Amino acid sequence: MSDLNEGTRRELAKLKRRLTLARIVASLALFVWCGACLALELGYAPLSIGAQRAAYVNEGALFLIPAVATGFALHAVGNLRNAAQREDILGLKKKVSPVWGVLGLVFAFVVPGVVLFLSGGSAKKMDPPPAPPSNAVLMVDHLTKYFGVRRTFVDSLKRAPPGFVHAVDDVSFSIDRGEIFGLAGESGSGKTTVLRTALMLTPPSRGSIFFEGVDISRMSTGDLKKYRPKIQVVFQDPYESVNPRMPVFDIVSEGLFINHLVSSREEAVDRVLKVLSEVQMTPPEEYLYRYPHELSGGQRQRVAIARALVLDPDLILADEPVSMLDVSIRAEVINVLLAARDRRNISILMVTHDLALSKDMVDDLAIMYLGKIVESGPATEVVATPYHPYTHALTAAVPVPDPQAPKIRVLARGEIPTNIAPPPGCRFHPRCPFAQPVCSEKEPPLEEVAPGRKVACHFWKEAHESFMKGLDGPAGTNVAT
Repeated sequence: MSDLNEGTRRELAKLKRRLTLARIVASLALFVWCGACLALELGYAPLSIGAQRAAYVNEGALFLIPAVATGFALHAVGNLRNAAQREDILGLKKKVSPVWGVLGLVFAFVVPGVVLFLSGGSAKKMDPPPAPPSNAVLMVDHLTKYFGVRRTFVDSLKRAPPGFVHAVDDVSFSIDRGEIFGLAGESGSGKTTVLRTALMLTPPSRGSIFFEGVDISRMSTGDLKKYRPKIQVVFQDPYESVNPRMPVFDIVSEGLFINHLVSSREEAVDRVLKVLSEVQMTPPEEYLYRYPHELSGGQRQRVAIARALVLDPDLILADEPVSMLDVSIRAEVINVLLAARDRRNISILMVTHDLALSKDMVDDLAIMYLGKIVESGPATEVVATPYHPYTHALTAAVPVPDPQAPKIRVLARGEIPTNIAPPPGCRFHPRCPFAQPVCSEKEPPLEEVAPGRKVACHFWKEAHESFMKGLDGPAGTNVAT
């Protein structure tokens, strides 16, 4: 090497520096790639469609970096060998094998292309087929939401499978314009998760969410922003959902300024005064610059409703809007929502655990248990004549203001199971007095058994007949105690 000319030496030095840099880049990329794979293996990545797609593509991209770096490093080695042999002091002029250059091209271009193709194909396979078009304001199609459970380091070494919280599992429903649709069930059944996912506050793991015929579940944040004013939410706790440091005017008008729906403060004041009158906060001028601590619980919830209505939405998602209020003012808040529905022809998704409220307010009602819908239909029919044993357990728990009315014992035994490991087959079978061996082996589909009535139960007919006879279990048995 010492007898090489000056130009060749400079070329060799340049190739050596390029080779060293390629090795450093490859080592760093491999380190980052291994760390990302370990994080995915430990279950730290969120299980949404976008996150899964990003995990596949990013993992492929992280592999692409060391592949490209290694390819150029091999190509540099080939050039180095070629230059050395061209200037061999013995003048051997050996023919250089093209293997190094071919390997460099393969690692630099072919391998990354295959990786990206495979990762892109895997990401596309996760997208379910689009739902058929519908005139519904909101259509939820096979919605699924899992939350990853972090594994310990020991579990990862044992290669234990990652755990998931099955918060929502294959839920489908639609809400027409001007309709109030209710979701009812015990705490932990997935009602609020459905609401948050429909609002895209939580991205779904699978499934689609169509708002006025547009799939918003696969939109980017920028594209989704223009739909935000049309989908508003009223949260459960009025003491936490409004900013205590802002007066009523700022709370209600904030969305107007953010979405550029008003051109001046005077226009915003007019719209806020009008909507405060609509939610029965009269005279509205007296409440305009009050702070939340100067309002009662019912007035705070009216402010939250006014904040949703001021943007003129097509859909309101109400998460148990009266559960934190006194019984004496619940009816007033409910009447505010009903009046807004009638006046504006808006749709409402109501999450509640109060079946007595659902019967009087909701048009259609779906009963959820452990992340799945087990029964649905017109609210008055579902509450009056339940088909599913779980629905009957919920209706039996509703207090009847008649001391002479027959007492129906609640038939559901035990507590609701964990969402991390839901029971196989029918998820209600460990608590159901009508359960048979098939219930633990085969999951019943949600089928239409009467006009407008759907139920997911293998023995819904037997259960319904027993309920109609005033029994709390199969005839001839004494199940509930």
